[in-house]
Amino acid sequence: MTELPSFDELREMAEKDPETLEALRNKMVNEVIERAPLEKRDRLKGLQFKIDAKIKTSRTPFESMCKIYDEMMDSFDELNAQLAGFTAAADKLQEDLKSLDKGEEKVENKVELKILKDK
Repeated sequence: MTELPSFDELREMAEKDPETLEALRNKMVNEVIERAPLEKRDRLKGLQFKIDAKIKTSRTPFESMCKIYDEMMDSFDELNAQLAGFTAAADKLQEDLKSLDKGEEKVENKVELKILKDK
């Protein structure tokens, strides 16, 4: 695994030899991807492809950082919405299980809940 140079060395590379800095970035990203579990690598490569495209289509490093940040926040918002959906479903299931314990008839999917409860 390639060792990350010090901040001062990275800053000097950025100022004097940005191509070397970019090569180091690519090398380290690829090392991380190759260390990931096999089933995650294609997804990571696809994500890195999107990041590289945003970097290449940006006029400045700040612009590329903003584009990547926006992409990350969009993904976070999607994940948060999915989590909210799972939480709502879990809350409903818990409510239905309590109702089943009380013998209430209003429970939807009573048979499936009984099977889950008995496990």
